[in-house]
Formats: sequence, structure tokens, C-alpha cells
Amino acid sequence: MQSARQGGRNQALYAAAYALGRLIAAGTLTEQEVSDALTQAGLSTGLAPARVTSTIRDGIRRSAHARGAAA
Repeated sequence: MQSARQGGRNQALYAAAYALGRLIAAGTLTEQEVSDALTQAGLSTGLAPARVTSTIRDGIRRSAHARGAAA
């Protein structure tokens, strides 16, 4: 997240949430752990709190949907 350029920060946050959604599904991490860590990272880059929350939620949900479609 810190190395993402302005304009790419939201995309980087989404990609991280999507990837970590797989670890949530596997039981390796909890959704709360992922959300807390990614929220901190997103806010530290200057993204708006509402944007951070919705991006993380969307990434995790789409990851779960992609797993369901592949099953």
C-alpha cells in the first residue's frame, strides 16, 4: 500500500482485500484481522475512511464470490 502511487492506492487496497479473502476462507485469518490491518494501511495512504471501508468489503466479498463460482 505504501508504495502504491496516488491514483493506484484504492486499486492496491482492493487487490490486497481480494487476496486476503482467500486466507479468510481458509481459516488462516479472520475477517476482523484483515479489515483492521487493511483499514490502517488504507488510511495511512490518505484514502477517505468511507472509501477504505467499502473497498475492503468489496474485495473480500468478491473473493468469496469467485471461490463459490469456482467450486
